[in-house]
Amino acid sequence: SVASLCGSPASAGLFRRAVAQSGAASHVLTADAAAVIAEMFVAELGADPRTATAEALVDAQARTEAAFASDSGLRAAAGVDNLGIIFQPVVEPTILPVAPQQAVRDGASADVELLVGTNLDEFTMFLPGRVDEAHLERGLGRVFGEGAAEAEAAYRSRLGADASPTDVWLAVKADEVFRQPAIRLAEAHRGVHWMYLFTWPSSVGRLGSTHALEIPFVFDALDAPGVEPMTGGGAPQALADAMHGSWASFCRGDGPGWDAYDDARRATRVFGGLPSDGGADVTTVDDPLAPERQVWSARA
Repeated sequence: SVASLCGSPASAGLFRRAVAQSGAASHVLTADAAAVIAEMFVAELGADPRTATAEALVDAQARTEAAFASDSGLRAAAGVDNLGIIFQPVVEPTILPVAPQQAVRDGASADVELLVGTNLDEFTMFLPGRVDEAHLERGLGRVFGEGAAEAEAAYRSRLGADASPTDVWLAVKADEVFRQPAIRLAEAHRGVHWMYLFTWPSSVGRLGSTHALEIPFVFDALDAPGVEPMTGGGAPQALADAMHGSWASFCRGDGPGWDAYDDARRATRVFGGLPSDGGADVTTVDDPLAPERQVWSARA
């Protein structure tokens, strides 16, 4: 949503800074695909969307998502991309006349300072089951084609040669849906921008540094209701202090406190540390997880 606002001419001049957390500008629908999805949504709703209750709208949304998720033919007919996410920004003449990533590359929001980043284990929240070797092989082939073996080797260099197919696939999907699109957005943005990577792991199940886990740290709200079931308890206040302070400094116009991102150095603030930096809680790393980024760059 934030990246789409950066690419929309309707929002030009309305803000000076933007923070895109676990979101970028790569995932959009065509108007034709959106029309097919909207028609099915209204059919599932069975009522006028302008007067339906919030509960009915949410239920119809869930049924529409389930219908597309279970029918690859339906997704293909609608022109939905292989991520299968059916509710996305729509490229149409009024609000998004050009896909937002292209608009940003063309100079939209060049006067907007941008803070963008993702979490290391974004996709653990979205994969309910386990992945076997056959599923992993098919998935890597779909995503990387002839580069599948090279890509798997890049991920296993970080995860370990004995990483399970599930672990590898979760890392690939985190990159496909979240991290690599965020990097593409930074590369496209013509103004000043900063990059971060959140890596602190929850102790709950296999969540790791899952999608949305950074939010209570950013807002210095570790004690808020509903946070502990996500973090597992024991979340470090010092990390929340660091993130909240960086975001507040950025909002004031003083920058977040580390060097801006560029395509040469790729300076990235890592909140939670990486094994390669000795596990420091907060550090700046140039081009973290470079082998994985490079296999995606080769694919582009």
